[in-house]
Amino acid sequence: MTDVQVAAGPDVAPRLDFESDRKETDRAEIHLDGALVLVGCGKQKRDPGDPTDLHVASVGPDEPMTSLPNADTGPAWPARELYTSTYFGVRREFADLVTAWTRNYDADGWAVLSAKHGVVPHDRDLKYYDKRIDDLGDDPTDPDHRVTNPYGRRRPDGEKIVTEMDQWAATVAASLCKWVARFRPRKARPWENDANQLLVLAGQDYIEPLRERGVFEYGICRMAGDPNEGYTFPLEPRFLFEEIPAGGIGEQMGWMSDAIGRLEPVVNDRPGTEQTELVSSSSTSTREERPGAGRSGGGR
Repeated sequence: MTDVQVAAGPDVAPRLDFESDRKETDRAEIHLDGALVLVGCGKQKRDPGDPTDLHVASVGPDEPMTSLPNADTGPAWPARELYTSTYFGVRREFADLVTAWTRNYDADGWAVLSAKHGVVPHDRDLKYYDKRIDDLGDDPTDPDHRVTNPYGRRRPDGEKIVTEMDQWAATVAASLCKWVARFRPRKARPWENDANQLLVLAGQDYIEPLRERGVFEYGICRMAGDPNEGYTFPLEPRFLFEEIPAGGIGEQMGWMSDAIGRLEPVVNDRPGTEQTELVSSSSTSTREERPGAGRSGGGR
């Protein structure tokens, strides 16, 4: 049985903390202050040829894309609405609740980890795309996997960029640090931030290439070429699906559904926080439709 405990209030430390010893306990303590969330993208997306999807697009087919520098046209949807799977919808709802503390910031408290775009704040408009992490070559001996690097650009760990996966990791690091910096107080030093943790809700095929290249350890500080640069990534990375006893997608959805049920009353009781701000009106599923909704036990 997975017991999700919610703690909130002025006496609670601003962190989101999970029990580290999975063998002894399945409990997890969720604190609502201090965590940003990175949600892995999904294969299922809005269809540019579907009238129903076009009806809810934030950018029409002939309208300019203000979020893109090349003045491309739509259709497009906010990143939070582009991905349509039930699995993404549960992670989105969980991320909305965990990052409710960021409502007073001029920035999104959670973002999407995209195989094409890197890290995308959830309200940024995106067009449909068909690119998966498996499409990125990672064999430096294969000419088809190598990228040109005439200026000697470097990965987050300071090594030179050679493969498509290296290039993607550098893109993720740059966009991740730009997003996280939105929560840094004015005149603060680079390692200071109002957030203290980055909760990553993504699969190992996305996490491992980034972890191996130092994205969550160094951020962008070594990409300029100094392997001894002392700054590190300002937030503590936490990989939820490695820390909770829920290995499969169904179990993960059940665990998050249970957590959502416990978090909703706490978050929605906060002054100035309305439920309509936290749960998307165009969500692809309801709690009753989701596996594990209303159950403890993490969907097991």
